[in-house]
Amino acid sequence: MDATISDDIKTKALTSVGIALLFMFIYIAIRFSNWQYGAGALLSLVHDVLIVLSLYSLLWGVVGFSM
Repeated sequence: MDATISDDIKTKALTSVGIALLFMFIYIAIRFSNWQYGAGALLSLVHDVLIVLSLYSLLWGVVGFSM
């Protein structure tokens, strides 16, 4: 794939993730009547993603998988 196409896909993917996180925050804040619950949910999601990415980087040469 051309670099322009991959940049376009990456931009659209990050935009989609950002919009999904925003709507998730809004839904949780409205549903539970407290914006702190929405912030906590987003923070825990970021925490989980960072753990998975750190395990991928730690096990890069040990386990045969591609990212």
